[in-house]
Amino acid sequence: MKVEQLLNEPRFVAWRHKLQIDDRKLSLIIILLLTIAVFLDVRFLMRVQLESLRKLEPEKVRLKTELESLNKRLAIMQTLKGKQDPSQEPLRAKAKKLISEEEIHALYQDISVLAKKNDARIVLIKPTRESRGSKAQKVIASEKFTSLLLSLDLICDYRHLTGFVHDLENAEVFLMVHKIRVSPQENSLQQKVDLVLKTYLEK
Repeated sequence: MKVEQLLNEPRFVAWRHKLQIDDRKLSLIIILLLTIAVFLDVRFLMRVQLESLRKLEPEKVRLKTELESLNKRLAIMQTLKGKQDPSQEPLRAKAKKLISEEEIHALYQDISVLAKKNDARIVLIKPTRESRGSKAQKVIASEKFTSLLLSLDLICDYRHLTGFVHDLENAEVFLMVHKIRVSPQENSLQQKVDLVLKTYLEK
C-alpha cells in the first residue's frame, strides 16, 4: 500500500481526527519513526559486524602466531639446505622415481591433484632450467639426468601449505623444496606463496 493511500484510508483519517493530529504533527511523527527505524537498523548492522570481528580476532591472532612459527621453520630449513652437500642430491633423487621430459605434463597434473587435496590454489606453474653455474648442476653434469625447477604461485593458508609440501616431498616422483616465500595478503586469512620445487629428468 502506498503512503498516500495509507494517509487517506478512512480508519487512519478517523484516528487522526480522534487524536487531533494535524499535518505538521503527522510529518514529525513520520520523521521520528523513520529516524528510529534507521537507528535500529544501523545498530543491528554494527552489532553483527562487531560479533563477526570478535570471532575473527582470535583466529587472526592464532594464524599470525602459526605463520611466524612457519617462517622460523622455513628459515631453519633453508639454513640446513645451505649446509647440505650438493653431491648428495643426485643420490637422493636416484632413490625415487625420475621422469622424462615427455612426462612433465603428467607431473603438473599430479601436483595439481595434491594442491586440490590440500585446498591450495595454483595461480601459475612454470618450469625453468637450473643455472649451469650452480653447484648441484656441476655435480650432475656427468650423470644421466638433468635438474628442473618448477616455480609455483599459490594462494592458500599456511596449514594447508605445510600439508601440500609434505605430500609433494613424499610423492612417488622425486620433488624437493628449492625455495619458498610466504607473503600475507591484506584482508585475507590466506597467504600468497612463491614455491620453487626441484626435480630431475632422465636424459
